[in-house]
Amino acid sequence: MRRHCLGLLAVSLLALSALAAELADEPGAFGKRPDYPKTTPKLLEDYKNLPDYAEAMKKVHAKFTGTPGTLAMFGDSITAAREFWSPLKEPGKNMSPQMRKDYDLVRSYMKDECWSWKGKQYGHEGGKASKWILDNADQWLKDLKPEVVVILVGSNDMDLKVAPEQGLKDWEQNLTDSVKKCLDNGSIVILCTIPPRASRRCDVYNERVLKLAATLKLPVTDYAGQILTRRPDDWDGSAPQFREKYEKSEVPTLISGDGEHPSCPKAFANDYSEEALKTHGYGLRTYLTLTTYAQVLRKVIGVREPPASSQPVVTSQPATAPAAGKP
Repeated sequence: MRRHCLGLLAVSLLALSALAAELADEPGAFGKRPDYPKTTPKLLEDYKNLPDYAEAMKKVHAKFTGTPGTLAMFGDSITAAREFWSPLKEPGKNMSPQMRKDYDLVRSYMKDECWSWKGKQYGHEGGKASKWILDNADQWLKDLKPEVVVILVGSNDMDLKVAPEQGLKDWEQNLTDSVKKCLDNGSIVILCTIPPRASRRCDVYNERVLKLAATLKLPVTDYAGQILTRRPDDWDGSAPQFREKYEKSEVPTLISGDGEHPSCPKAFANDYSEEALKTHGYGLRTYLTLTTYAQVLRKVIGVREPPASSQPVVTSQPATAPAAGKP
């Protein structure tokens, strides 16, 4: 019996060791295209097992001396796009009851101007990588005085002309240092996983996003995980079945025809139906960001629920994607 127990223990330790191995440790990891069906379950489990962030972020918030209700977003074009976040300045269509509660909470507390904070002076610009975030974070924290900061960066780091292993290392250090600047400022940080690309190891980067969140006990918006869960087989708008029929932004899936940026088909603009959340990439990120921010307001900042909205949820008939050849 003792030998049997020792054998089971050895098998368990080997299993734990296998789970602990990082994707970047795989020989030649950056010489291979990502196999998202294989790696996504592991990352979804990592996200599920993140520690609760409430107490850690309460300690951060206790140092905050800025402007309550301010939400800043640091990143690149995926954040700078006006199809992300800003449309919710007006109530969206087809919000679920829970989304409506989250929306009403955010509207009752967040400064109204934060819906429209767009541009490099607010922490985001197309084509920028993590070093730009780090170099400018102090100025944004001083100017914006944000209570909460959302950070999504990494797509452009993957395109820098450096060895991919060094690029990953530099990005991770830049992201970590940027996060710590925010936390030292008393600003709560919400990390966001990087949307998938067929030609880049976004899964490797996202494993490190989740590792950083686990270490510092940060809230996370798992954007990549949601894309790959909602559209596991056809998330990539640059695939031939989409590329030959639709304009890049109008593809009826979550990543646009350039294979990198979220999609934004007009038929689903500011729509949060289940079909829209499977089709409009920027809308999905908006929805997830709202959900996570509302959780932070409740769990960390202690914002009370406002009275139930007297305005009805705006609904519409389910939108349909444009027919092939008519984007």
